[in-house]
Amino acid sequence: MFKLDHLMIEVNDPLQSAHDVIEQLGLPLAWSLIESDAYTSIGVNFGDLNIEFINFNIRFGVMGKTFNGFSGISFKTKHSVSESINVLNRMNL
Repeated sequence: MFKLDHLMIEVNDPLQSAHDVIEQLGLPLAWSLIESDAYTSIGVNFGDLNIEFINFNIRFGVMGKTFNGFSGISFKTKHSVSESINVLNRMNL
């Protein structure tokens, strides 16, 4: 039902972190740098999985809240949000 899309790692400088990984491991970008008022993000492709290096300017609705480290998991699904919620509820998740 769900397929793992990417892992999110919060860092101070997403661009530098991504470039360090790209240079040291010879991996390609999954997506180019995205900068918005809420966050800065860049993705590195690890084959079937992408790693997103991200820095939130607004984290959980709060400006200036900082965190470094593993932050989250993003999944892909073929179903709508409501269908996915129903499946997760049936699984008691």
